[in-house]
Amino acid sequence: MKIFILLIPALLFGTTLRQVIKGIDENLLVKSQESKVKAMKYLIEDAKGKSKPKIDIEVSDIRLEETPSAVFYIPNFPPFDVPVGKKDNITASINFTYPVFSGFAIDANINKSKLELIKQKLKRDDLKRQLYLKAVELYSAIYSINQAIKSAKMAKLAINDSLKLAKGMYENDLIGAEKLYNIEAKKYQTDALLEEFLAKKNILQDKLFYLTKKQIDKVTLKMPESSTDINRLSKIALKNREDIKVIKKDLGILDEELKMVKSGYYPKVAVVGAVKRESDDFGLGSNGYTNPNKSYIGVSLKWDLYDGYSTTSQKEAVKAKKEAILFYLKDYENKVITDIKESLWQLKSLKHLLTAAKKEIKAQKKYLTLTKAKFKNSLVSSDELSRAILSYYQAVAKKEDIRSKIFYTKYKIRLQTGLKNF
Repeated sequence: MKIFILLIPALLFGTTLRQVIKGIDENLLVKSQESKVKAMKYLIEDAKGKSKPKIDIEVSDIRLEETPSAVFYIPNFPPFDVPVGKKDNITASINFTYPVFSGFAIDANINKSKLELIKQKLKRDDLKRQLYLKAVELYSAIYSINQAIKSAKMAKLAINDSLKLAKGMYENDLIGAEKLYNIEAKKYQTDALLEEFLAKKNILQDKLFYLTKKQIDKVTLKMPESSTDINRLSKIALKNREDIKVIKKDLGILDEELKMVKSGYYPKVAVVGAVKRESDDFGLGSNGYTNPNKSYIGVSLKWDLYDGYSTTSQKEAVKAKKEAILFYLKDYENKVITDIKESLWQLKSLKHLLTAAKKEIKAQKKYLTLTKAKFKNSLVSSDELSRAILSYYQAVAKKEDIRSKIFYTKYKIRLQTGLKNF
């Protein structure tokens, strides 16, 4: 029981949107993207490593089936075999390779890896942007359902008062039993509606907890400022949207891939060397036939003079990919602008609906007051009184629902222009 009492204040505390959003950083999907960013940092170092000298150690122990020999021919003598080596051949070397020129492939690969890192960070931020939007949607929905629950409770109290009044009138033979039962039925209807709202709230709370690990009960709406200038919003979105930047980074990555492919037209030059010894035992001394020191230093050059047009085909494929992404980027930018326009139209419509909802509440309140007075004088039916009560509190809930949608739409417009504008 003590634990229950300690938990209640945390659940009832009015939670702001900013407090909820902080939980997104601990979301498992975001952490997954963070790990991918970390992986890309290591891949950059891997790419840089290909431009540095390579030193390796190689040891081999090979035993031939037969002793190497040479056949000698001397006039007036039969041919005879002479050993020129031994069955045991042990080689140990420290090898050195330094790539002097690779046709710009190594530099292009490093630049590509750097762009991949930036792209991965942008994908992480775009994921946050989408999760922020979902969190705002759930947050505003919880506010709306809270108001619906509040209105349902008020309607329940009002119907209970009407039921008490009806019972008194019934006992004094002022109304028939059917009118009493009608109000009683509306009471049960309101009870069922209240339970439905409470269930929906639990579902919304669970979804938000899954997203942010924040268990909230009451929320507060603080309307954000939001521009309605489509030209300004479009420019900001095209400049700042993380998903658009990801596509643009893909273009940069393809540019580096093109450089890597074109490197196939150039020779590959490397300085090579080794400290190397060959012998018939691990002492690496002379085997009695050849000198054990086989160390060397030199230059290696490899140039593919003909590769079956493979390099040219790869080059054209990369160009075609880039062209496809350019078309996709233009279409995506148009869609982003269209989505912002749609949100602006929705916001304009919601503002008109809010004005109408406020007027509806005033009218419904007057109608309810009048209907209560008429019911006391048996001038209206119990059904009409019940409907008047429910209609008034439904109008109150509808207004708050519209406010929550305006709240969500304003933040949606902000996030449609990029995470930094949230």
